[in-house]
Amino acid sequence: MKRVWKVLLCVAIISSMLLTSVFAASYPYPDTEQFPEKEHNANLTGVENARDLGGYETEDGYFIKEDVLFRSGNLHEADPAQIKGKGITKIIDLRTKLEALRKPDVDVENAELVSISMLTIPNPFVLEGEDWKALLRAITTGIMETWDTNLYRQYIQDPNAIKATKQFFDEVLDNGGDPLLWHCTAGKDRTGVEAMLLMAALGCDYDTILQDFMLTNAYYQQKARDSYDKAYKLTHIKAIATEFYKYEIVKEEWLEISMDVMMRMTDTNTPDEALDTYLTDVIELTPVQMEQLKEYYLVGYADNHHVSELVA
Repeated sequence: MKRVWKVLLCVAIISSMLLTSVFAASYPYPDTEQFPEKEHNANLTGVENARDLGGYETEDGYFIKEDVLFRSGNLHEADPAQIKGKGITKIIDLRTKLEALRKPDVDVENAELVSISMLTIPNPFVLEGEDWKALLRAITTGIMETWDTNLYRQYIQDPNAIKATKQFFDEVLDNGGDPLLWHCTAGKDRTGVEAMLLMAALGCDYDTILQDFMLTNAYYQQKARDSYDKAYKLTHIKAIATEFYKYEIVKEEWLEISMDVMMRMTDTNTPDEALDTYLTDVIELTPVQMEQLKEYYLVGYADNHHVSELVA
């Protein structure tokens, strides 16, 4: 079965490459893209897309603490002393074992390194009718659209990805409110999905979550344009250059794909309802755990709420 699926995926990619040539005229030149301004910079030398979730406001008026929740790309070229200086006591690596072997994280003194792989092979058994239609539409708009349309669905509904997210929250809770950092390779897809779910658990609404998700494009703006230019100089084919460009960025539509799947899984009608229900029914976070997260990571929350009251 795995071999059949790999063949089908190869056919999809080849078809995508052929069709992108046909539809190439519909792609805008990258300089027409609207990029957000850089915000929440974690200022980590040698680390791409390093951000601090501190300062985001929750729906009930609290703010995420600064300098405790960091997200980033891989730490292969990071300055370990700088990471230690931020007080980070746990690093969660969301990459596969092969990715981690190729570019291992630097060793940070007094920081526990935890490996939790979210990425799985394409799983056709979690796809329903609407999923297949979305994949077929994505094939006509490029390899990256096809790839990410599938990934952003699997991050939410694939059993292995769900298991990884449960482990992620266990590790966040286990850290007891001390500063921690999680990352994948580029710090945008796997890292972005876990950031989405953690922000939702802390009480941020979907619009705030989307704002953070799209900040990747501010940090990778020049890298995306450089990739486009290099590919275009080599091939003189706009469609191929655009695929290299899209590889470096995120698109709002990709997070919306996760939301569509989540709403279907939880039988809810809005992203905010879906996130709340997904966290409790699928990730199985208890009310006590949700309160604990907020006490750890929201400014002033512990002064007005106490987990002990829920336990009692």
